[in-house]
Amino acid sequence: TKNTIILTMGDPAGVGPEVLIKSFKKARKEQNLVAISDFSKIRYLAERYNVRLRKINHINEAKNFKNYLNILHLDYAKDFYPGQFDVKNASSIIESLRIATDLCLKKQVGAMVTGPINKSILRSNKNFNFSGHTDYLEYLCRYEKGTATMMMLNQYLKIIPLTIHEPLNRVSSQMK
Repeated sequence: TKNTIILTMGDPAGVGPEVLIKSFKKARKEQNLVAISDFSKIRYLAERYNVRLRKINHINEAKNFKNYLNILHLDYAKDFYPGQFDVKNASSIIESLRIATDLCLKKQVGAMVTGPINKSILRSNKNFNFSGHTDYLEYLCRYEKGTATMMMLNQYLKIIPLTIHEPLNRVSSQMK
């Protein structure tokens, strides 16, 4: 479904799961949304916001977008507790980014939106050698290092940072 947007919730201990659920409520009439999450662990939040979920195991199973948030199921090691970050969830966070990227590259979805992540949690995974998810996505897309750009936007404003994750004393040397 090329008109589908795949959502990663980011770190489940951050604001990502709540933003994901609230985004669905706001955008479901205009957008086909599918989220990558642990179905059983996000159900409590969906119930709190009166959002009906539908568990899927493959993107082709997604349907009834207006009434259900389709959850592309991915197991997470630990439960989701706001503010209680757990390094045991790092591999699932990383995997959700990989899955979403793969779906985009294979043109099975039209776009990806990534939730906020706790970079220190990701870096706790010995296989994650990136400063954050922007350069990880760059790697997954097989682009040259330093070519990916992060953009934040809303209906009024689009922002592209000149530098990402640089100490202030190095910012001026990074501008070209």
